[in-house]
Amino acid sequence: MGRASWNFGPGGLMELVRPSPESVPFVVRAMKTVATAAGPLHPGARRLLEAAQDFLVGQRLDLEGLAPITPEELARHVSGDAVRAQIVHGMITLSLVDGIPPRAQTDVMHAFARALGVDDGGVETIEKLVDGHLATFRWCFLRRAHLRDFAASQLRQEGILATIRSVATTFGITEDPKLAARYAGLADLPSGTLGRELHLYYLRNQFPWPGQRRAAPEAIVAHDVTHLLSGYGTDPIGETLVAAFTAGTQRDASRFFTPLIGLVMFSTGVHVIPNPNVPAMHVDAFSQPDVAKRWFRAIERGSRVSKDLTRDVDFWSVAAVPLDELRRRWNVAPE
Repeated sequence: MGRASWNFGPGGLMELVRPSPESVPFVVRAMKTVATAAGPLHPGARRLLEAAQDFLVGQRLDLEGLAPITPEELARHVSGDAVRAQIVHGMITLSLVDGIPPRAQTDVMHAFARALGVDDGGVETIEKLVDGHLATFRWCFLRRAHLRDFAASQLRQEGILATIRSVATTFGITEDPKLAARYAGLADLPSGTLGRELHLYYLRNQFPWPGQRRAAPEAIVAHDVTHLLSGYGTDPIGETLVAAFTAGTQRDASRFFTPLIGLVMFSTGVHVIPNPNVPAMHVDAFSQPDVAKRWFRAIERGSRVSKDLTRDVDFWSVAAVPLDELRRRWNVAPE
């Protein structure tokens, strides 16, 4: 069965699969079939489909002239587990660009997934959202995203009791003055170092740092470091892009929901991350010019990075290294 939507790039990290040229018209027809299952093509879905064609095949088909396609016809023209799974995951992405998708879209996605032999739980996860089972949806979503790695890292490094205290800190119940003082000390590092830039990042965004009341657990520092390395902001569009960049850096192909975290938070408006201090909202990000293109570029940039930033970076061992040097060392290309 199709179990992954990613190939592995030069550094062993994930990159998008490019379909064969002869299969492209059938794939784009299938994407449009899903995108219009419940009505006219949404502007964000249109921009996403156009950006996908630009990025993956270097040319565009006229979306208006494309006829619907049946799942069986698509399956006859597309082979390979990776590309088949990527098609289904692309359909899931399309379904999330403008709020919670209607049942008509998940029904069509199910039909395509069955015809393509993709059975990795992705469509079923979105069904839980459609049916209003939000707690189950969040659990299933997070199992397939990199936040699971953050939780595992926190438990591995700190143990269960310290992790419980960290969660209590996030909810504003307590604080950890010793840990907070360690992060406050980053202000003493030379200008331009990762640690000094992280300290300025917290001040600039008015975020509490680890140990302070309402701060996220320390494992989430990897996410903050990814913002600094990638250059993406902390507004909804920046968060949407940094999730895509993070997905590109990952070695574990089962984390195929990682690039969709921003979409769920800021296009469906459903709160999915385990941090009550980050609000969800509906900003219709992909309808805005160039966001879809930048999203694909973010995945590609991440796929060239030589580290899985969710697993392979010990912050304190590189806190005194200049940020620009780390970008060179880890092959972080400019946007």
